[in-house]
Amino acid sequence: RGFRTFLKPKQVSIHTPGSLQTAIEGLRREINIDDLRASTTYEGYSAEHRVVRWFWRVVGAYSHEQKCKLLEFVTATSRVPVNGAAGIVFEIRWGGPDSERLPSSQTCFGALYLPEYDSLDKLSLKLGIALEHGLGFGVV
Repeated sequence: RGFRTFLKPKQVSIHTPGSLQTAIEGLRREINIDDLRASTTYEGYSAEHRVVRWFWRVVGAYSHEQKCKLLEFVTATSRVPVNGAAGIVFEIRWGGPDSERLPSSQTCFGALYLPEYDSLDKLSLKLGIALEHGLGFGVV
């Protein structure tokens, strides 16, 4: 009944099961980091901030699996919307001064809280730990 509240039977009938699944879940395809970067917004940082530049440098070298983990950590889904990475709500927010804290996220807002780490290596290490062990710590 809840499903039919949003999609009327006539709207569903024009889809095959596969096309409906794709429309709802998104696509299992490569995550284009350049498109994601172009559509990212910032709060407490700017696109030119050194920590943000380090972040994009680190994730630009990620494997497909690591990019999927990042996307899931921030947005709660590892799939790209039908309209591509530009359709993803992704925001990098200032997560406090340099510390030993890991990055955190609010998936309902597509927000990544990134502490102002004092080195590229530290950012890479802390982000990697957060992505590897993020599920189960409030990130669903």
